Order: sequence, then structure tokens, then C-alpha cells
Amino acid sequence: KLRDLGFFLPCCTTAPRRLVATRPDWSLCTNEAVVAEKTEVAPGIFRLRLEPVTEILWRPGETVALIKPDGTRRTYSIASLTEDYYLDLHIRHYPGGAVSGWVADQLAVGDTVSLQGPSGSFTYDPDQAQVPLTLIGTGSGQAAVLAIARDALRQGHPAPVHLVLGASTAAGLYLAGEAEALAAQHPQLKVTLAASREAAFGQPAARATSLAFQGDMAGHAVYLCGAPAMVETARIAAVRHGVAQRSIFADSFDPPEP
Repeated sequence: KLRDLGFFLPCCTTAPRRLVATRPDWSLCTNEAVVAEKTEVAPGIFRLRLEPVTEILWRPGETVALIKPDGTRRTYSIASLTEDYYLDLHIRHYPGGAVSGWVADQLAVGDTVSLQGPSGSFTYDPDQAQVPLTLIGTGSGQAAVLAIARDALRQGHPAPVHLVLGASTAAGLYLAGEAEALAAQHPQLKVTLAASREAAFGQPAARATSLAFQGDMAGHAVYLCGAPAMVETARIAAVRHGVAQRSIFADSFDPPEP
């Protein structure tokens, strides 16, 4: 299969004509990984910690397709850095979901899974080093924006970073501890926690989008990850506060078909 995609082994390939070699397009590749850990980190959200069988380079915020043995696949955002060694996926279990149900009910530690990718551009851009960032994640999308914040700070991002995590209840803010620990290490990082149905972490009930945008935000970059309604509401709010359309990056989680 890899040969059909143009891959070759340079150590033992004889070229009959001049070749132009490029880096592999990982979005076309299928790789295997071993389930090192499966944890229900919040009600209905599972963290899969995967150990790739072969080396895969990825960036937080990119996506991979998780493939069931029957070929059914769903795409999930990567919530870890390559330096973490493990590739983390945070998967919400949808009742009747073809892949999320398999993850929740059947997949076990030690199993081998197939992945296609990574791919996508929902990632931190080092060219934004002097740009204030606002990152909003709700539900399982909290994991992706936290990982993107980690990536930006790891690369020495000096400008302010506002990380807004949202859920319906306090129990859904399952990454609050990790986010606050990261903020304690990086003074340019501000963390806001929002539960829409109840008070949480000293904050009255509120939606993440209502706490993320204040004043003139021209020159800011905004990252959005979560349900389509949140992404659309936040996109409109960002523009109203002066954020340029080209500086809004989004990864919308549409509920899958069963």
C-alpha cells in the first residue's frame, strides 16, 4: 500500500531516473497504535492514550481517523504533544455511536488500533508569537485547546494567552486542574472556567463564550473547539470584538451518524 502511494526505502532503492524526494504525507498513511490507557475522565468522555507502533510526528490540534476493525472510522483531535510520547484522544461517547460506542464498551488496554493521519491545520503557528491568543474549548474540545496552549507556551509564546474551558456542569470541567497548574508556571496564561448550568470554581453559571470576549480584540487570534453552536456563537462574538476573520481558527465537533 505504501509503495502505491509513492513511498520507497532509500537504503535499498535504485532509481532508473532522477527522483524528487519529499516528506511523507501522513494524512494518507495508516499506522497502528497500542492502547496504553483508557480512562473515563468525565461523564461520557474517554481518554485514549495510544502508543504508536512506528514513529508518528504530530502537532496538538491535528486530527487522526480512528478505524474500527470493520473499517468504520471517525476523526478525533489530538490532545497531546509529540514530546509526551503517547498520542492522546478524548472521545465523547454518543449512544449508538459506531466508533465511540466501540471505544466505550469494547476497546481495552493492550488492543491494537489503526489510525490514519495526522492531518489538519488547527494548530499553533509560531508566527503568532507576538499575537494575544484566546482559546475556547467546550466538552471534549477542552483537551485540544489545552494542548494547543501547551504547545504555544512550550515554544516560548510571550504574548497573553486566555484559555477558556466550558462545560454544562462542574464535573465536565475535567481539565481544570491541569489548566490551572499550567497557568501557575506561565504568568502570561489566564484560565477561565465556565459551567453553563451551575456555579463552578467560584464562577456563577455562564457560557464560555460570554466570558471570553471583552473590549477591543483587534490583532488577537482565536481558536475554537467544540459543538457547532458554540463555534458559531464564538465566531460572531469574535468578529464583533474586532478579531479578523482570517485570525479565527475552528474545529467543530459534529455528532456522528450511528
